[in-house]
Amino acid sequence: MNNSKIQIQNLLKSSGFKEIYENLMLFKKEQLNDSDYIKLLSVGLLLLNSNDYETRSVGYEIILNYSLMTKDYTPLYEISSCLKNSPTVKMLKLLDKQKFDNNIYDKFQTIALEKSKNTTSGIYYTQQQIDINKEFKHSDENAVIIAPTSFGKTELIKQYVLDNYKSKNICIVVPTKVLVNQVRYDLLKMFSNYNLTPKIITHYDSIIKGKNNIFVLTQERLFKLVFDRNNSISFDTLLIDEAHNIFNNKERSILLTKVIILLQLKNPNLIVKLFSPVIEKAENLQLKCSDILTLKEIKALPLIKSNKYYLADFNVKQKYYYDSLFDNFVQFNSKMEEDKYKFIINHSGKKNIIYLNSPVKIKKAVEEFSTYLNDIDDPEIDNIISNLAEYIDKDYDLISYLRKGIVYHFGGMPDNVRIYIEDCVKKYEFIKYVFCSSTLLEGVNMPFDTMFICEKKIGNSNLSYGQLKNLVGRVNRYSEIFNFENINISKLISNIYFIKDVNSNDNYLDFIKERLRYNILPRIKDDKVDNPLLKKSKKEISENDLQTLINLSNYPVEKELKEKLTVTTDIGKKLIKANVIEFNIKENEEKILERLQYLKEKNPDISLIDKVYYVFFKDIELISDNKNNIRRLDNIAARNYYQMLFEQRKNNTTFKEKISRMVYYWIHHSENKRAIYVGERWGLVKRNPKDFKPQYIDITKLTKKEIINYAILRIKEEDNYIDFTLLKFVEFLNSEGLISDNEYNSLKYGTSDEIQIYFVKDGLSPELSSLVVNKYKEYIYKENDYYYIKKTILDNFKENEILLNELKYYID
Repeated sequence: MNNSKIQIQNLLKSSGFKEIYENLMLFKKEQLNDSDYIKLLSVGLLLLNSNDYETRSVGYEIILNYSLMTKDYTPLYEISSCLKNSPTVKMLKLLDKQKFDNNIYDKFQTIALEKSKNTTSGIYYTQQQIDINKEFKHSDENAVIIAPTSFGKTELIKQYVLDNYKSKNICIVVPTKVLVNQVRYDLLKMFSNYNLTPKIITHYDSIIKGKNNIFVLTQERLFKLVFDRNNSISFDTLLIDEAHNIFNNKERSILLTKVIILLQLKNPNLIVKLFSPVIEKAENLQLKCSDILTLKEIKALPLIKSNKYYLADFNVKQKYYYDSLFDNFVQFNSKMEEDKYKFIINHSGKKNIIYLNSPVKIKKAVEEFSTYLNDIDDPEIDNIISNLAEYIDKDYDLISYLRKGIVYHFGGMPDNVRIYIEDCVKKYEFIKYVFCSSTLLEGVNMPFDTMFICEKKIGNSNLSYGQLKNLVGRVNRYSEIFNFENINISKLISNIYFIKDVNSNDNYLDFIKERLRYNILPRIKDDKVDNPLLKKSKKEISENDLQTLINLSNYPVEKELKEKLTVTTDIGKKLIKANVIEFNIKENEEKILERLQYLKEKNPDISLIDKVYYVFFKDIELISDNKNNIRRLDNIAARNYYQMLFEQRKNNTTFKEKISRMVYYWIHHSENKRAIYVGERWGLVKRNPKDFKPQYIDITKLTKKEIINYAILRIKEEDNYIDFTLLKFVEFLNSEGLISDNEYNSLKYGTSDEIQIYFVKDGLSPELSSLVVNKYKEYIYKENDYYYIKKTILDNFKENEILLNELKYYID
């Protein structure tokens, strides 16, 4: 433990400060006198002079809470001025101009304020933001930028692109397709402020012109662009957002790490800059091949906003405030609410996040919570509901929840619907409650002011220190706090409520103490490194991952291992470049070659899914994370089902039509008319007693509305499964001449039309691309081999608002 922190705690306890401090944090103004205020401000100033960040944070929290409780903002103004926290100073000046703009000192502050202002965006920056911006801008070397959520990492990325796009090949790597389109939109919006219109490439098959380009890609698209498409492109800079994802042992994280290694080996001069709100130490990102990547750490430790943490324990019917300084739970004497939902209602702010660990639990909680609220009468709700009913289905359960001011947010929603809902949350005050899962941790930004954490887990594990820090960082973002048109200084303090349900056996007391106490153990804060390609991980690098590195680069390994894992056929090399990780390529390349030759010679009359199954999966040992899902293809009924989904994609079936067809298939054509496979996430029953987990639903026990909503969830998951798993094998068959270009393009893009395919590659959904090309063709024009859509289309686009919203993100 940190001895100096223990000394500070003991000293403050012995001086009687603990009671005064807790009265301050609970805003018990009646329990405090002038003498107490002097002690509080004196201790706050003393702690602010510490070299330790956690100690300075406590000092700042004392000053902040004093000013907000007493409405005496002078201490906060003085401290913010000393810290050069310009946004806070500006807000306080606007709050009380007469008090904070009446002497020569204040005039100097006003001059300093204007120097900290970005004249283009109008944003005021703290001195830390300015310093990090300068260091980042003038230091063209490998670096990891660690700064809290909403600190301005996105602005750093945008500014770097603006300053360097004419002279460098820059690639921004983001974790999801939704973020690809979001970052593209943000960049275009930035460039429009300077009357610039550079091309931003978001797909591996996009047209690449000239030496210097801007790319925004997921790791899968980046890998495919460089290796599967045999591009000679050499990147100058990789900008990797949400870089803490690299630490885990999931296939996508390992792929991202492999991409970094391969691109570094391809171009030793490549600059890699990583961004994260929660990485503790840059050294934890060190690769096992240590010579490849050395990172400079640029870390922000701001003193701007603060959190207060509470625990509502319905097992013992008690509410507590957690005093992190003295590691103490302060019990409230007031009567506890009857249940968690009444608690949420009574303690809610204007915009509330309710976090749960899984979509199943979210759906159940939303259904229960909705019974506590009355319907809201607002024409805008009717409009949102009308659009959802038209685009998805009138029985979509989100519709009934919207009438109560509730939405849910998780990965099973269609991307354009998810973005539409996010924008509605931002736009309309009547949407007050957002139930969400860990999808919130990946770049989702909405104007929340209060958080309720109803589960302390993510997946099968407890939220780590970093994950919890990232989660609570979504509350009261800087852009919401420093909205000078609608000043609300109370947003500098966020309320975070942990809720232990009546049936829960989880130990919330220890969980909170371990992660939030002032004297936190270093091992709790340290990054959990599970990625086997990182030096700190104790896990061995799998032969499958080594196989990729060895066959695509001069990755340093022993001669015997290199000979063992180097593929010997052109088919094997193509499979490596296609990022096939579902089986060991070296062990199966000859078998796959024989099967390909058989199909070419015999040309049997079998379906596309049967070709994929026969060549790549039949009697082949699978080793990937999704092997059980692939093994379902051993069943002919499952293959028939996926062939049906293939045909729907080829015909560019609308989402609404997909729902109708899936429900019809389940009722009339499924192998078992009762048990329908929906996967572990949604399963309610076991098909066989020996099944490890329930992965099925019994549709004979469900209402028509419930069946429709299961279909909505499964369509998104099946589309992801086809996109991320099956399509690369279909593409492989296409490259071998076993299916036509038309069939491949129809399956991948929903069309064989050149212009529609272009817009799908560029970020539009197949449905919207088809609509624009077929119904609004007069707004399309071509320039230098690129297709564009005129902005005037937005004034005449008489379609569903979900599609209009998607189109705005593309061209507005």
